[in-house]
Formats: sequence, structure tokens, C-alpha cells
Amino acid sequence: MLTWVALHLWPAAIAPAAGLPQPPIAAKIDHEDTRWGQTVHDDYYWMRDKSDPKVIDYLNAENAYTDSVTGSLKPFQDALYKEMLGHINQTDLSVPVRRGEYSYYSRTEEGKQYPIYCRKAGSLTGKEEVVLDLNDLGKGKKFVGLGKFELSDDQNLLAYTIDYVGYRQFALQVKDLRTGATLADTAERVTSVGWAADNKTLFYSTEDAVSKRSNKLWRHQVGQTASEPLFEEKDDVFRTLLPRRETNSI
Repeated sequence: MLTWVALHLWPAAIAPAAGLPQPPIAAKIDHEDTRWGQTVHDDYYWMRDKSDPKVIDYLNAENAYTDSVTGSLKPFQDALYKEMLGHINQTDLSVPVRRGEYSYYSRTEEGKQYPIYCRKAGSLTGKEEVVLDLNDLGKGKKFVGLGKFELSDDQNLLAYTIDYVGYRQFALQVKDLRTGATLADTAERVTSVGWAADNKTLFYSTEDAVSKRSNKLWRHQVGQTASEPLFEEKDDVFRTLLPRRETNSI
């Protein structure tokens, strides 16, 4: 429910501003593609290249236009944000999940944007061990998103995937929970992860760079530089993903 402040600001907030700029018009560049025997024309295919300066310039123009036409909404946005924030417990704790001798949970702290993943050995009154702090990982980054979170059976190693661009394009990382060190083992565009029972072999799947379809399966020995390809799904209708193990995930 909106407070009186938010409702009071609403009529003024939506009043149109004078002299607004015209919205930018994206260039139309014909691109032809054949899919399952059908020819498809896409005038905006050129926008797929996020590194193209023309794409960046157009997005900046869109953002500038949005800022111009929504500038009068800023007081209302601030009031609404404070109203919503007032109903959120910023320092909070999830329900612990038991995995062997450890209880795993996540918590949030007021003023920090991302959750902190922790565990305690034995009882919940024991000493807290921070397993993964997304706030630390996100330092100097505009965004950080956690994908997979998979523990080895002996709970000494954590395999997780992380996204720093917001495009759901995840990189694999392995952390030694005994030392706190992030290992050199890594892979790009990882879509699923699973541990073998030997606590040193990782299986993971990766996606195609263009379609983002999960299509390849790999085997990796922790400490090795290369991974062994196991399978590639070439049919565009299907994807290749590892099943999620509830006993190793939180």
C-alpha cells in the first residue's frame, strides 16, 4: 500500500515536462537468416554485438531520452523506494540446511547489496565460517550474480558460477574451503556443474556462444589446466544439462 506521501506526489510526478527531446530511432539494417527452411529478415540483428560502438551509442541515447522524459518522476521514485525499503528486513537470515556435519545458510546485512553464504560445524551455536561473500566478489563491479553452488561430497571444495555482466553468462570458479583460496580451475559459459564421488572430478556443461543453448558436456580434474570433452548435442531442439543434486546444493 502506498503511503500518503507517495500518493500526494503522484499527480505532480506524472505531469509531462515541456520541451522533451525526440526519442532516438534505431537504424534498420537488413539481415537475412534461414531457419528450418524459412527465411527470416531481422532489421535489428546488428544490436546483438554488445561491443559495437554503434550499439553502445544507441543505448546511451535511449538512456538519455529515458532520463529526460522520466525526470519529473524522481521525487515519486524516491518516496516509493523508501516506502518499500521500510517493509524489508535488511539484516536477515535464511533457514539453515544440514549437509553432513555442517549447517549452511545465507544472510544479508543492512547496507550491503548481496547475500553472504556461510556454514557452521556441529551446532548452530558454533563458529561461523563464510563460504562465499558476493559483496566481496562484487567489489569494483557493476553487477554480480550467483548461478550454481555445488559442494563436493567431503565439503572441502565449492564449485560455483558467477556472472558479472547481467547477461546470465556464467564463469566457473572453484574455492578450497579449507584454505579460502580460489583455485585456478575455471571455464566460461558454464550452465551446470556436478561433482564426482572422488571429490576431485568436476562435470560441467557449457553453452553455445551465439544461441546460448547448453550443448556440450565436459570432465575436469581439479588442478589440471584442460578439460576433457565428453559429449556435444548438435540437435538445436535439445539442451545438455547436469541434474541438480539436492545433497550438494543450497
